[in-house]
Order: sequence, then C-alpha cells, then structure tokens
Amino acid sequence: MTKRRQPRRVEVRWIDAAMSAAPHWSDGSRPKRPSGPSMHLCLTVGWLVHADKEWLQIVSTITDGAHAHLTEIPRGMVRAITLLADAGDLME
Repeated sequence: MTKRRQPRRVEVRWIDAAMSAAPHWSDGSRPKRPSGPSMHLCLTVGWLVHADKEWLQIVSTITDGAHAHLTEIPRGMVRAITLLADAGDLME
C-alpha cells in the first residue's frame, strides 16, 4: 500500500479575467482597447491538491477525507507558484 502524499501549501500569483461594467450595448463594431491597468493580479494561498498542464486546484481548508473552498485556476493565468514553509512551529 502506498502512502498518499500530503498537499503542499503554496502561494499562487495569477492574472484574473475581467468583465466590462459597460452597458449591454456599446457604440462601434469592436470594443475599445483597455486604457490604464487592465489586469487584475491575484494572490491565492492554500493547499495545492491538483496540478496538470491545464489547471491548478487549491483549497483553503482540508481535513481527513474532505476539503472546502476550492479555487480552480487555468494554467495560462498563473504567473508564479511559491512553496510556503510549514507553519507548524507557530502552534507551539
């Protein structure tokens, strides 16, 4: 029997998609180019429970056999993944 690996605690920096707050109908046949900062840099911290070439899955709460607060991030939006040190010594 193989022992199941514990998820690693990570910090993921990623760019989120944005949706326009403009009214439903806008003038012109094409949208105007964004002016000013248009990217939303996000920071998510949690346990990395799945990673493949298309997706990362991070949860903020885990227990034996259960998890909560799942965040799924498309790989193309990920800018950096940082492995976080174990914070177990903070409990002592």
